[in-house]
Amino acid sequence: MGAALVAACGGPTGADTAQVSGAPSLKGLEKEYLALPPPPANRKVVLDSLVLLRALPKVRGMNDIYEPAFTQTLNRAYAGEITATEAARLIDEKATPLIKKG
Repeated sequence: MGAALVAACGGPTGADTAQVSGAPSLKGLEKEYLALPPPPANRKVVLDSLVLLRALPKVRGMNDIYEPAFTQTLNRAYAGEITATEAARLIDEKATPLIKKG
């Protein structure tokens, strides 16, 4: 069961399903992602920014940090309540002290 779940989530089927709410997790799915309706308004910008992504810090309690600092803030940006720049600033303000403490 575990191997099947990993294969489904990490393979084309899982990646294709996941891209509905985020960027594609596998190369080769860009065309389908770009064809999806908004939001975001400019899906090409999302694809172009993937090369800038960095792994999250490996600190104790990262799961406790992730929801309030990352998920809630990114959801606000995705909903258009705040800009991506504002989201990045807020994430930095929320996460940095928690990461340093952890």
